[in-house]
Amino acid sequence: MIKKQLVGMAVFMTALSGSQGRAHAAACSDSFSVADVGEGKTWRFVAFDKSTFGTATVADGKLALAGRGADIYGKKNEFVAAYRSDIPGDFDVSVKIVSEDSTFDWAQAGIVAATDLNDLTKGGYVAVDISPGHGYTVFYDKTAPAGQLDGNSGAGKTAYPAWLRLAKKGTQYTAYYKTQETGAWTALPTPPPSLNTQADAQIGLFTVSHDSTKTSKTVFDDFTCMNGTTAIVPGGRNAPATNVPGSALGTMTDALGKARRGSAEPESPVMIFRK
Repeated sequence: MIKKQLVGMAVFMTALSGSQGRAHAAACSDSFSVADVGEGKTWRFVAFDKSTFGTATVADGKLALAGRGADIYGKKNEFVAAYRSDIPGDFDVSVKIVSEDSTFDWAQAGIVAATDLNDLTKGGYVAVDISPGHGYTVFYDKTAPAGQLDGNSGAGKTAYPAWLRLAKKGTQYTAYYKTQETGAWTALPTPPPSLNTQADAQIGLFTVSHDSTKTSKTVFDDFTCMNGTTAIVPGGRNAPATNVPGSALGTMTDALGKARRGSAEPESPVMIFRK
């Protein structure tokens, strides 16, 4: 059994109005600040990278996650992440990857979801990411035992900054990417439902160096979510792809950030958590 203990810091997620009429939060934003992120606060941090190098740093409304970890595939679930678990139901979220350290061609950074990030054997495990040498990939858990990503499909050529998007409708996840702020979303091949996907999921941002001897840092910004109440202007900077299955699309809220490649340092960083 994969059993993990969660410790202090943050994820970014929201939910859409579900098919059963459940009430959800009206909106969300990428307000990464010491007031909202940290031990006992809304956003929480988790380090599964089997090292003492996991950190979360907030500056200028951006979040930097740093850590190690051999992989997030098969029997290995070694990563650091920020997560939130207080909004149930279907969702449609996206985030801007400002920069990612190139510690390995399969270093990974992106959005992860699961029924319970504290116990991945409960299922619903999926991730969409960018890697320095392999473009954009969606990973899913198709065969037993639950809690291991064992299928994937990808597309595209790596570029920074990049935007990743993950949507959930019922038990079906869909994933997207784009490389231009005002560009259209490109859908990755639709994965089969991950094992034991439930009505609710925790959602996080994650990074893994894919080399347990090296620390990789990823800077996240522009976390966005649908509020399910107001139509998005067609062709806008976060205009949705047209094939999100059954989603009640709504307004996206976000904040512009600076695009920097490689090991970009936030200005005046505040350390929120160090493993």
